[in-house]
Amino acid sequence: MNNATNPWLTLQSATAAFARAITPQQIFDAFLEHAIQALGAQGGALHQLEKNVLLTVASIGYDQPTAEAYGSIPLDLRSPATDAMRSRGSIWIQSAEQYKQLYPNLTLAIEKSAFQAGASIPLIAHQEAIGVLNLSFHEVRIWSQSDQVFLESMADLAAGSVERARLFENEKRISARFEAAERAVGGFIYEWNLVTQVVWRSAGFAKFLGAENLATSLTSQAWLALVHPDDRLKLAGLHIQEIDELSLEYRVRHQDGHWIDVLDSIVTERNTQGKVCQVIGSTIDITKRKRAEDEKKDLFLALEASEQRFRTMIDGISQLAWIAEPDGQIFWFNRRWYEYTGTTPQEMQGLGWQSVHDPEILPSVITQWENILANGESSEMEFPLRNADGNYRMFLTRIEPIRDPQGKTIRWFGTNTDISSRSELETKLREVSQAQRRFVSDAAHELRAPLTSIRGNLQLLRRHSNIPEDQRQEMLDDAERETSRLSRLITDLLDLARGETQVKSEFIPIHLHELVNQTTRSARLLSDSHTLDLTKTTQVVVKGSRDKLKQLFFILFENAFKYTPKNGSVRVWLEVESDFAVVCVQDSGMGISRSNLELVFERFYRVDQGRARGTDPGGTGLGLTIARGIAQQHGGTVHLESELDVGTKAIVKLPLLKLE
Repeated sequence: MNNATNPWLTLQSATAAFARAITPQQIFDAFLEHAIQALGAQGGALHQLEKNVLLTVASIGYDQPTAEAYGSIPLDLRSPATDAMRSRGSIWIQSAEQYKQLYPNLTLAIEKSAFQAGASIPLIAHQEAIGVLNLSFHEVRIWSQSDQVFLESMADLAAGSVERARLFENEKRISARFEAAERAVGGFIYEWNLVTQVVWRSAGFAKFLGAENLATSLTSQAWLALVHPDDRLKLAGLHIQEIDELSLEYRVRHQDGHWIDVLDSIVTERNTQGKVCQVIGSTIDITKRKRAEDEKKDLFLALEASEQRFRTMIDGISQLAWIAEPDGQIFWFNRRWYEYTGTTPQEMQGLGWQSVHDPEILPSVITQWENILANGESSEMEFPLRNADGNYRMFLTRIEPIRDPQGKTIRWFGTNTDISSRSELETKLREVSQAQRRFVSDAAHELRAPLTSIRGNLQLLRRHSNIPEDQRQEMLDDAERETSRLSRLITDLLDLARGETQVKSEFIPIHLHELVNQTTRSARLLSDSHTLDLTKTTQVVVKGSRDKLKQLFFILFENAFKYTPKNGSVRVWLEVESDFAVVCVQDSGMGISRSNLELVFERFYRVDQGRARGTDPGGTGLGLTIARGIAQQHGGTVHLESELDVGTKAIVKLPLLKLE
């Protein structure tokens, strides 16, 4: 490590650089730069495996001929890089003479090059080599153990960071879906973290303001700076800890200087102590609506002397509308009101309007209406109104005072706009957001446990070289088991993701009896200590994915074997009930209690890991979740029937394909 930067400080710097990188290319560049800096190499290159060829993705210090010669290396060519890739072990070269001895086919290239020593270190992710780092030195070099440990540690960090970057790319695809949801709701969704005081908004909102360089994460103060000065006090004065749900209007500044009217609908989230910790909201552009309402108000004033003409005009709008006296007595409704409510003018006289309100919510509506009359200002409310069929839909009610030239209120004009679809979508988005957070939390917990075990064992092995062999082997076995568990967990997570994107148009007619027969024969190979009998079949045809249905049945067979004692039996049969094909898998295990029959289908739920045979329970808690998802994609169901100490029966129902 002479004449080079302290490699361990470089390792810390590289770790920080990897954390900042968001693409594999950025990680490769940072890796190469820090490796050369730490060891004083004169040249270096990173190769990535692409269809049996190592392609250069980053290089430093090579002249043009050398860079071109090693820009694409076939995997079947003997070289340090390909040997490291195939063996998944590092290759350490001390001199040009050693190069020639080990790789005589490269003698001419070595003689033309000014390099003497070198190293090739594979990048390993999930037990697979994904690339190779090459370093070259002008002088002979004796590779120390610290050099080797440093480079291999850095390679492990880089490989893990590349996997993280790939997950980040997947997260961007999820963000695209999030933006699609925004398009569906017709607005922009945001989160305001009261702990960090950071407001996150999508890139679409910045574009909406004509400021595409506006950061998606802003401090609350930076956000308020975009709000109209007359509206800031209204926002800053909100008693957020007293709010569960709220809608409010304000103005935000466009990049070109004009003001945009927006409507915010917010929902607060509270921590375990009941304190509001986060606000989730949606912002919609109501500029056109505001302008339209202002125009309606101006028109009403202009036509005050000819009120009948005004009523005729309001009769034609799509909204429910009404006019009230200064004291709040409603004396006129438009035609759309009567069409929606199914009432008559006689029924609406006096306080008749109250009859179409939800009786439980009506007292709150009356109180708000009285407060509006007392304040004499524009306002709005949200409440349900009953339609002619007796069903309630949510409406946004906008109320404006109509004043004479002296500012005295002479009329109240109100409109009711149906916002049920928006409210339902906001509720659904909120549920999706909560479900996503729960899933991410559960997945992080399941991933953290094996990682903690692996890291603990490896740290003990590294720190204590004199560990007895039997304990050392036990620690390695434990790390291997946890690695297998991680691999299974990632595979199941990918299956869940793929299952959610299965296109039903790809489904084909399937002779289910043949598929069950074939899958049963294959499943017998899963266990040599159980019997698996297909006791009954009926010729039926369903529509679906052959591979997905095989996966569903294999999950049920594996569960049956896992929880059935050695030398136990598992039975399978196929029958028809009404318009459904029914496949049953009956084991002779210890059974599941009634309280757990539905819980076992939840993600990461396991009734009792100790029920599984062997030291590794083998399950990830996702198998039955995946199975139910596959059945639902096919328009079917999966449920369990079980009796303790007798066994469990898994029942799959799939709709029959009706042949014309």
